Order: sequence, then structure tokens, then C-alpha cells
Amino acid sequence: MQCRLALLIVPVLLMLTEEPAAAQKVDEGLATLIERAEAGDAEAQYNLGALYSSDGPTVQKNDIKAVKWYRMSAENGYAEAQVVLGLRYAQGDGIPKNFAKAFMWYGRAAEQGHAHAQLLLAGAYGLGEGVPKNRVEAYKWAALSKAMGNPPTAELFLIKIARMMTTEQIAEAQELADEWWEAHKRKE
Repeated sequence: MQCRLALLIVPVLLMLTEEPAAAQKVDEGLATLIERAEAGDAEAQYNLGALYSSDGPTVQKNDIKAVKWYRMSAENGYAEAQVVLGLRYAQGDGIPKNFAKAFMWYGRAAEQGHAHAQLLLAGAYGLGEGVPKNRVEAYKWAALSKAMGNPPTAELFLIKIARMMTTEQIAEAQELADEWWEAHKRKE
């Protein structure tokens, strides 16, 4: 959290003043962030990926560096980085489009209870992107996304996918979602 706050405050300070001291503080903040990222701090790695994803007062956009830092963060288990890396693979944003890799990263974040990742995983199952189509799994992950705090979007998905499913398939999907929920609830 402290790292994110620093990323928000430092560029604002730079915009408010053109004093060399402000620029030096930005450089120091970036150096600290890089140091933490290189030491294996997954949140710092994610924040560096975000910095390199667009031009800003601290760095120039660099997709190669953005993907590098997102990947390191994702490999260190940071769910938000796993979602972003999955989206980049799905869209071919800075890396070759690869739905199978997108699916893999969505799955890793979804297993951690990331509501957006769960809905992306449901979409992948529903469309058959990176994985064979499976409406039962699609429904399961959308139901979990809804339960984890993504109600409006997940509810729309559930309504649409349910129209293509039998009552038995919906019951099976709900049972799978309940089993997932119970298994993960015990881990907390």
C-alpha cells in the first residue's frame, strides 16, 4: 500500500513544482521502487509494470519492461499482476497474443479469489479461448465472481450462459462453485 501511495504522490509533487529538489525526490522514489522490485517485492514489481505501461513523469512507456515486471510479479503470486499479464496475452498488448497463457494467468489469480480474474476465466470457458468450451465451468467461475463482489457484470454473464444450459448443468456448476468456496474458505 505504501508503494502505491508513493507512486501517486511523487508525480503530483513533480507537477506542482519545477524545483530540482522535487525531481530528485522522484528519482529517489523510483530508485527505491526499483530496489524493492529487484529484491523480489511483488507489489513493487507490479507497480513498475504499471509505470512502464504508459508515459509519465517518471518513466517513458516501455512494453518490454512493463511485461518483464508484470511477469515477475505474477510469478511471485501477485493476483493483480496475473490478471494484467493475462489481459496482455489475450489482447496481444506488448507480447504475442496467446489465449492459452491468458487462461493460465487468469486461473492463477482466480484461484486466489480475485473476482475480476474469475469473471475473465468464466469468459474464457464460455468462449473456448485458451481452453475447450465448458459452460459448467464458465457458470461456476461467474457464480464465484459474483460471490466475491463482482455482482452486476457476473449476474449478466450468469443470465446469458444459463440460457444455454440445462437445469442439471446449472446445478452441477453451482455445486462445483460451492465446493470451491468451502475449500478456499477453510484456508483463510
